[in-house]
Amino acid sequence: AQVAGAAELELSRIVASFPEAAKAQVSINVVTGDPARTVAERATEARADLLILGRHRERPFGDLFRQTTAQRIITLVTCPVLLVSATPAAPYKHVLHAIDFSPASAAVAQAALSLAPKARHEGLHVYHVPFRGLVPGDQLPAFLHEAEDAEADWRTRFGIGADTLSIRLLEGGVQSELTQAVAKGKPDLVAVGAHGRSAISRAVLGSVTTMLM
Repeated sequence: AQVAGAAELELSRIVASFPEAAKAQVSINVVTGDPARTVAERATEARADLLILGRHRERPFGDLFRQTTAQRIITLVTCPVLLVSATPAAPYKHVLHAIDFSPASAAVAQAALSLAPKARHEGLHVYHVPFRGLVPGDQLPAFLHEAEDAEADWRTRFGIGADTLSIRLLEGGVQSELTQAVAKGKPDLVAVGAHGRSAISRAVLGSVTTMLM
């Protein structure tokens, strides 16, 4: 009880330090249990539209063998998760969307568009050409056309127009191209889905999500 009381006081102090808190209805709850599962259960019970988490503290040795609490929470919830690594100095102005044309990337795109309606939104889709050095040059455009067809179908299915979210189609590796885009564009927010279209794409997207975290 003493620990819970101290935690409530500290959380109250943190909330009071933000002037914006006076304009919002804030409730503070301190509960016991497994952090990941308890937070996920609370988010589900509350039917949360958005779950906000802080980036975990570095644990170089421990993180080699198990997922972080944030990673576990993301796998357990169905609502969008905003992972914060630094205190924002202003409203989000530039949002980069990692798009794989899955329902998950559509959901996260719509969530990001709603979260930052006045920001500049740009999408990035990276397509892979297997055995690049062995593919005849005249066959390379077919891979781009396949990506273009996937984009058109994705936009139609989920109602995301090009005027709302432009998408660059690039050939290469997902992690390397996304890392370069973040380093070059310096977005305020990166929007990425946690699950892809298949077991293979889920593994790839999962590695990208882990890399960003």
